[in-house]
Amino acid sequence: MAQQFKRIGLWGRLSEDSLAEPARQIARHLAARGIEVYGAEGQHALAAAKQLKQVPADQLGQNVDLLVAIGGDGNLLRASRCVAGHSVPLIGVNRGRLGFLTDVKPEQMLAALDAVLDGDYLAEERLM
Repeated sequence: MAQQFKRIGLWGRLSEDSLAEPARQIARHLAARGIEVYGAEGQHALAAAKQLKQVPADQLGQNVDLLVAIGGDGNLLRASRCVAGHSVPLIGVNRGRLGFLTDVKPEQMLAALDAVLDGDYLAEERLM
């Protein structure tokens, strides 16, 4: 049975222009689906978003059911440290150069999220 994701966090340097707009799109999309959207405090690009609940970065893992990391592979690794010990699944939207770990392309991000929310995904366990 697929896991229900009711609280989703956004992670990344979301104040950067290349990451702020995808983050806003995701936040609006998730809010429209009735999902609570969380972000780390201090992400000014999303601070004005009514649908975003801000929590300290070190508490994000205990407040969300899924974390979406927007950026490159290094950002995904930082996000994994944030949720380590909380069994929170992680999705990476590639806005970096390599994209070895962040395999969701920006033009596919909303469709990929919808697929996950609809239970159409295969979870992979990874060691930290």
